[in-house]
Amino acid sequence: CDWSSDVCSSDLVWLGVAAPAAALDKIPDLGGRWVGPGMQLFIDPERHQAVLLADALSSYPLYWTRTGTTFVFASELRALLRHPSVSRRLNPRALADYLVFGFPLGDKTMADGVQLVPPGSAVVFNWDSGDVRTVTLTRIADCFGPWTGSHADYMAALTGEFSKSVERTFEGDHAFGLSLSGGLDSRAILSAAGDHTASLATYTLGVRGCADEVIADRLAEIAGTHHTFFELND
Repeated sequence: CDWSSDVCSSDLVWLGVAAPAAALDKIPDLGGRWVGPGMQLFIDPERHQAVLLADALSSYPLYWTRTGTTFVFASELRALLRHPSVSRRLNPRALADYLVFGFPLGDKTMADGVQLVPPGSAVVFNWDSGDVRTVTLTRIADCFGPWTGSHADYMAALTGEFSKSVERTFEGDHAFGLSLSGGLDSRAILSAAGDHTASLATYTLGVRGCADEVIADRLAEIAGTHHTFFELND
């Protein structure tokens, strides 16, 4: 979205809803309620500013850049780079990160001058002055603390929270699917799906006869899901 022209191209993603200015007066307080997953744009017409929000885990990327008084943002880097005022120069620091670690660190991107909204943070843009500031709303480290109970209590609490998390993913009137393999992650999610397995579609991708196919077929049979195997071949 190009904020300077007040026009949003259909190729870019508009992420916004209007919010009262009173809500933006307490930006740090949004962190406790903004647990995601998601991203959001709040508009404060009284103070002439826009606020981009990312949840604590940065579940979805949100890219932004400022060129002069133009503020451009999108949920995909390629969409943002289509704006005529955005440079397509390579970011050498991000490239160095990629060559050493396999990905850019922090809020850097491969495009010079383009940044990600940091996890649990808000990027605030004033369209009068062109100023941009970043406000930290919450830190993922704040979600962790010392455990004072027994090991059994800890495991019970962990299992309960995991089950509630999986249950939340089934909210809404949608068709749900699960990529099912022989790995621990997908097996754990399937085990917590409970009564949803009867309407759950599961999928496995692999070479015919591989361990993933054998294990997933057996798990799908036990759980009663609608299972499909996609064979990889030459």
